[in-house]
Amino acid sequence: QNFEKAIACYQVALKVRTDADWASSQWHLGTAYSERILGDKTQNLERAIAAYQAALQIYTPETYPERWANTQSDLGKAYRKLGQIADALTCFEESASEPDLSWAS
Repeated sequence: QNFEKAIACYQVALKVRTDADWASSQWHLGTAYSERILGDKTQNLERAIAAYQAALQIYTPETYPERWANTQSDLGKAYRKLGQIADALTCFEESASEPDLSWAS
């Protein structure tokens, strides 16, 4: 029930947020769909993937490297849950290839 409320709230937020806030809402929406219990599991994961990919339009290695790497990793997890191992591996490799996250530790 809480995931259903969260999904509805994030969808509303996407209508008014811009840039990094919009990408953050997309990421949260992707996470909610990825963990969603109700509905078709495959469809939920496909929606999660779409939301993560949308977030990556804003989260790039140059603009938000840590968020980009985390979103790549979450995208990989969603692909893995769908059994799309090649796509998952690509995302995991991308997230691990971020050149400099030393500032984040």
